[in-house]
Amino acid sequence: MGPSGVPDSDSSPASACARAPRSSGLTVRALAAGSGLGAVLAAGNVYVCLKTGYVDGGSIPAAIAGFALLGLGRRKTPYSADENNVTQAVAASAAITTVALGLSGSVPALVLLGAEIPAWALIASGLLCSLLGVQIACALRPRLIEQECLPFPTGLATGEVIRAMHEVAGAGRRRAQVLGASAAAAGVATWLRDGWPAWIPTFTPLPWLGSAEGLAAAGVSWSPLLFSTGLLIGLRGAASILLGSVVGWILLAPRLLPVGARPSYEQLSGLLLWPGLAMTFGAMLVGLVRDGRGVGRAMRDLDGALFATGRWRPLALVVVLLFGLGLHALSLSLAQATLAIVIALVAALVCARAVGETDQGPLGALGQLGQLALGRLGAATPGQTVAGAGLAANTGAHLAQMLWAFRAGRAVGTPHSALVRAQLLGIGVGVLVAWPVYTLITQQSQPGSGAFPAPSARLWAAMASVAREGSAAVSSETLVASAVALGLAMALALLEAVPRLGRRVPSAVGIGMGLLLPPSYGVSMFLGATLLVALRRKPANWREMHVTAAGAGGIAGEAVLGVVIAALMAAGWMGRR
Repeated sequence: MGPSGVPDSDSSPASACARAPRSSGLTVRALAAGSGLGAVLAAGNVYVCLKTGYVDGGSIPAAIAGFALLGLGRRKTPYSADENNVTQAVAASAAITTVALGLSGSVPALVLLGAEIPAWALIASGLLCSLLGVQIACALRPRLIEQECLPFPTGLATGEVIRAMHEVAGAGRRRAQVLGASAAAAGVATWLRDGWPAWIPTFTPLPWLGSAEGLAAAGVSWSPLLFSTGLLIGLRGAASILLGSVVGWILLAPRLLPVGARPSYEQLSGLLLWPGLAMTFGAMLVGLVRDGRGVGRAMRDLDGALFATGRWRPLALVVVLLFGLGLHALSLSLAQATLAIVIALVAALVCARAVGETDQGPLGALGQLGQLALGRLGAATPGQTVAGAGLAANTGAHLAQMLWAFRAGRAVGTPHSALVRAQLLGIGVGVLVAWPVYTLITQQSQPGSGAFPAPSARLWAAMASVAREGSAAVSSETLVASAVALGLAMALALLEAVPRLGRRVPSAVGIGMGLLLPPSYGVSMFLGATLLVALRRKPANWREMHVTAAGAGGIAGEAVLGVVIAALMAAGWMGRR
C-alpha cells in the first residue's frame, strides 16, 4: 500500500525510484493550470503564515485540484499523470515562494524591528535564494534520489497520489469532490464571519478558563483554517499546542503580571515570547546535535555533486550576485555577507539530506544559529542579523520543494528537466502574487497584531534582540522562565527519539507555538484534530483519501476568502468588522 492509501503492488520506494520517464508533461494546459493554482496557493500561504506561522507547499492538494480541473470528464487528449505532476510542481513552487521571499518570517520581523530595507532588495534576495536552492537540488538529485533513493516522503506521497488518481477508477474524482466541498464550505463560513452579513462570531470566550480579555482570553476561534490545520497536524501536534496555550496563557503569564494589572494580549504575548522562543530553539538544537553527522555527509554530497561534475559555475554566479546584494542593499559588512552566504550553503546542504530522510528540514534552528553568529560579529544591528540569517531559510525553501518534485517525478516517470522548468515558472508566479498580497494584508493589519500574530516573525525578531544584546534583552524573571523552557524542550526532544515513546510525549515545538499563538487558536486546532478520533474506525485508505483533501480544502477556502476580503477593505468597498 502506497502513501496514498491505495493498494499497489509496485508502490515501494525502490520500485518508484526505478520507474522510467515517459513524456515531459510540459503542455500549455498543465502549465496554465499550475500557474492558476499556484497563484491561489501563494496568496493563501501569505495569509496562513501571518495568521498561524504554518506554511505548506501544497503538493498533494495541487495535484488533486489539477486533476479536478483537467482530469475529469472526456477530453480528446486525456490529462496524463505527467501533466498532473507538472501542474502540481508549478503550483507548489509558487506556494513555497512565500517562504523564499521571507514573508513567513524574516520580512515581517524586519517590520517589527523597524529596519528599513528596500522592497526591491528583499525581492531580489528571495529570487536569488530560490535559484540557488534549485541549483543545489539539481546537483544533489543524482546522488540523493537516483543512487541512494532517499524517500523524500512528501514527494513520494505526491507521486503515489497522482498515480492512484490516474490508475484507480474513481479515486481522483472522490478526492476532488472532498477538496472542493471543503473549500466551498470554508469560504462561505469565512464570508459569514468577516464579510456581510456577519452571522458567525469571530470568537466565543470560555470565561471559566481565565479572566483575560480580548485575544488573550481562552475560547473558541471560529476559523475553518484553524480547525483544518488541527486536522492535518494530528492529535499529538494539536494537543501540544493546546498544552502550551493552557500552561502559558492561563496558568503562567497572568501570574507574572504586576499586582492589579489587567491581563491583555499585548502584555501576555510579550511575557510568553521568550519561553516560546526557548521551546522551539531547544527542540531544533537537539535535532541538529542528534544528527551531527549530517553536516559531514552534506559536505561530501556537495563535493561529489558539484566539483566532480563541473556544475559549480552557475551556482558560483548566483552566490556572487547574492554576495553583492548583501553588501550594497541589505547593509551587510564584508564579514557579515561572507558568513551569511556560508550559513545559507551549509543550511541548504543539511536540509537536503534531512528532508530526504525525515521530510523535515532544520532551517529554523540553522537560521536562529545564524542570527546568533551574525549578532556576535562586529556591530551588527537586529535588522542585519535577520536579513543575513534569512538567506538560509530562503534558500532551503526551494531546495526542499525541488527535491520533493524530483521524487514525485521519479515515482510517476516525469523527466527532471520538465520539473526544473515547472519550478522556475512557479517561482515567477509566486513572486508576482505573494509580495502584492503581503503588502495588501499588512496595509490592513500590522504583523504581530491580534488579527495576524505572525508567530514566526516574532521569533525572528526576538532572536535578533538576543543576538544583539544577549541576556540584557529580557528581565530576570523571563530569563528564568526561558531557561526552564529550554531545558524542558531539550528533554522532550530527547524523549521523542526513544522508540515507542516518541509519539507519546508532547511536541516541544508544538508547546512553543502554543505560547506564541492566541489561546483560542490552540483550542480550535485541538477541536479540529479530535475529528481524527471520531474517524479512527474508518479504513486507513479512506482516511488518507478524505482527511488530507478536507483539511487542505478548509485551509484554502478561508485563506482565499481572507485575501478577497482584505482587498475589498483596501478598495473601500467593505468596512472593518
